[in-house]
Amino acid sequence: MADAQLSLDNLVRYMPHLPYPRQRQALRYYCKELLYGGAARGGKSDYLLMAALQGVRVPGYAALLLRKTYQDLSLPGALLDRSHQWWTGTDAHWDGDHKTWLFPTGARIAFGYLDGPTDHLRYQGADFQYVGIDEASQLHEKQALYLLSRLTLPNGFPIPCRYRLATNPGGIGHEWIKKRFQVPTEGSSVAIEQRKAGDVLRAFVPALARDNLAIDVEDYLSNLRLLDPITRAQLEEGKWIADNSGLVYYCYAPACNVDRLPAHIPVAEWCYVLGVDFAATIDKTAFAVTAYTPYEPEVFLDWTEEHTGMSPSDAARRINELTEQFGGFQAVVGDSGGMGAAYILEMQKHWALPIVAAEKQHKLAFIRLFNGELANGRFKVVAPHCETWTKQATNLMWADGKQEKENQSQPNDSTDAGLYSWRECRHYATAQREEDKQPVNPFAAHKQALMDRHNKDEWNKTGTEWNPWAG
Repeated sequence: MADAQLSLDNLVRYMPHLPYPRQRQALRYYCKELLYGGAARGGKSDYLLMAALQGVRVPGYAALLLRKTYQDLSLPGALLDRSHQWWTGTDAHWDGDHKTWLFPTGARIAFGYLDGPTDHLRYQGADFQYVGIDEASQLHEKQALYLLSRLTLPNGFPIPCRYRLATNPGGIGHEWIKKRFQVPTEGSSVAIEQRKAGDVLRAFVPALARDNLAIDVEDYLSNLRLLDPITRAQLEEGKWIADNSGLVYYCYAPACNVDRLPAHIPVAEWCYVLGVDFAATIDKTAFAVTAYTPYEPEVFLDWTEEHTGMSPSDAARRINELTEQFGGFQAVVGDSGGMGAAYILEMQKHWALPIVAAEKQHKLAFIRLFNGELANGRFKVVAPHCETWTKQATNLMWADGKQEKENQSQPNDSTDAGLYSWRECRHYATAQREEDKQPVNPFAAHKQALMDRHNKDEWNKTGTEWNPWAG
């Protein structure tokens, strides 16, 4: 039954041309998930519209087509504009209030967007049998995959639910799409299927500009020759290689990584600074330790970690544990924005922690300076201890092309903690080089203050089991 219902026979009145060979190949898959494209101009938008049309002969069928913004949908030649070119003058009716095409059977094809961090929740109460997302690599994994939960198959429905993505390599969604559909870095000239018990669960169907018979391929390829090598490889050859152009920390690269602090520097000469980004709402409390010596130009990110649901007391205990682990800090710098101000006050008042507020007023300037340090090799990352930081630094994007605001839907707790720590670390290191003085440890005074305030007997009387200075 699905073969007959999903056939595009007798639907030619809704299409300006029959599917080209690559489009036809992808349209024959009935698996739930499919990725189409890779290179640019491979007929991706036409494919998504055709795949949506496959169900319009079924009463009650509902399809949803998406792009990142409504403006993207409305661009000349984009999905919404193209749908009007295809279906205006047919027996399909356009409902402008709901951005939906209605077909004589009662089937519907709606259009939407996923711009803001919570826009995917706009579809929380809706049910669809088809979801198609154009330029899916512009979206975060959480947003895009949420739409899978909107696929609902009524009892006895004659066609399967389908989730279709179309995109080029690159963008914030590059890595999760590549991993989910097992796309090789070099791309592929043949379809890639993921099977279980003989059934196709997920498929990738590659398409190049030469697969689109509607364009002047040679003229288009001549335009691509003007691009940088990475972008050209992505768009012309469909190679799944990432670029760093939209990343906040775009100068971070594997060359910045080291396995450990330099062994030729005595342990006693290392100085440490702790940066803390306190949790707000659903965020995580992040800790980042940077290390430096007054006699070397590099600063090292030596340790990062994140914790969910940390109270001020929990965070204070962890700070004291890290103080013991690293033998003291030159400074502890905390995020004073939002709930962070209350955390800092709590720690100063009840835990006698000499924590200072991070400088946040000029964050964009600090990010640019930090990228300069990465590019010049003056900031190194002890990668085995800093997985939370490296993961965020390789994925955190700017919200738009202006590069003035980080994407709010991506985690940045560890990168923020690292930025605070690096800034204070550079301050101390510079001052010490100028004055040629040995590092000091204000936490030695902190430790003594705690001991003076609570001797062992008094500490135990408080009922607090944990004692950072026990023994």
